[in-house]
Amino acid sequence: DHGDKPRGSRMGFFVRFLLVSFALAFLASANAAVPTNAKCPVMPTEDAVAEFHAEYQGHTIYFCCEGCVRKFQANPGPYLANLPPAEMSPTVKVELERPRWLRVWEFCERHGPIILAVIAAFLLVLTLQFSRRESRFLKLFAHRSVYLILLLTGACAILWREMEQAREEAATIQNATAQQQAAAEKSQNVQSGKLLQWAWPQGLHELPKGIRNTYYRGNDERSEKLFNGGNYRTATFHLSVLGSTDAEIESGAKVAGQQLRIRLEIVRAPNTAANFFKADQMAEVFLSPLSEGTKGEIYPLTMTEAERRWSVAVPTGQPRAIGYQRIAGVWAVCVGDTKGGVAGAKVHYYIQAIFHIQDGVMLPESTLWMIPVYPSPILHGPHADGQWFSDRPIPEIPDGKNVTDPKLLGVPEKKTKEKSPHD
Repeated sequence: DHGDKPRGSRMGFFVRFLLVSFALAFLASANAAVPTNAKCPVMPTEDAVAEFHAEYQGHTIYFCCEGCVRKFQANPGPYLANLPPAEMSPTVKVELERPRWLRVWEFCERHGPIILAVIAAFLLVLTLQFSRRESRFLKLFAHRSVYLILLLTGACAILWREMEQAREEAATIQNATAQQQAAAEKSQNVQSGKLLQWAWPQGLHELPKGIRNTYYRGNDERSEKLFNGGNYRTATFHLSVLGSTDAEIESGAKVAGQQLRIRLEIVRAPNTAANFFKADQMAEVFLSPLSEGTKGEIYPLTMTEAERRWSVAVPTGQPRAIGYQRIAGVWAVCVGDTKGGVAGAKVHYYIQAIFHIQDGVMLPESTLWMIPVYPSPILHGPHADGQWFSDRPIPEIPDGKNVTDPKLLGVPEKKTKEKSPHD
């Protein structure tokens, strides 16, 4: 009964309630985020505040306003020099210079409505307890548990607010990470373009684009008795990317969760010499990845159309559905004994792939191309590659004349079997 309790004890509850409330506020604010950099890196003359921040390479960087955050996320490079070095321990410096009572005040200010509501409810309960009106309803507020309930209610409300703020900060960090990944993607695209330009033979034409490309193998013997002076097509190479359903993947397609594979298809050109495409010779052609962890694996050709068409598919990776991903690899097209692998064979071509994938979608910057490695024993010079291996169509033989004579082809009859269609 409230009449049996002295007013001093009630005032004691009030004092203890306030002390506990401020103690909770003090402890909760003790771990509040403080800027690790005292000044904004975008506007070095302005002080950084904890409200505006972004993640960069595992570190939280603080700014003076939201506009500076966006500028930094779009292009962090120019502003990195304005950040203090790690050995200066800016966190400790800011912590020492900043009064703790100020952090408590900021915490109370952030949760002002909740704290005021709890205090108002407490004062209302206290007023009702001092009231002389007798009722069962008022007697309920005479118990000490009422103070504990009010305190726990306020603490839960503050905890909920802190959790909501943490979710908002996590969303901000996620957006900043996505923007950083986009910037990294652009940088990687530039690096991929430089690599492609460096590797692309001078004798070929335009740099390859996209993930489906076609190349042409030509004869390297030159004779007026041969069709077109010997400059004719012997084979066509088709490069493409397959998904889990064996369907070809196009740029812009969703590839998340699919096992991507690179397919090389070799098609014999019409009216070419059959002795260059014998079964035992084509059985010596295989692909082998050059990436770490996959070296030594062999993927031989499979004949899909008798004496005319062969193909092979090699796995490249399985894209994820969220975020940016770069899948790259190099494969050697070899001719020789498959049992010995790359070490026991000659590398004639390289196939290189660089796939840029964002949220499970194949981006148009992705590239798949093929370059010759084994030089022509007849043709020489910077443009020799473009004369017997080209990214543009080489004329096909309209009939079968003058394409089987070993002398015209520069190969003795007894060594015809030793020569591969890719030599």
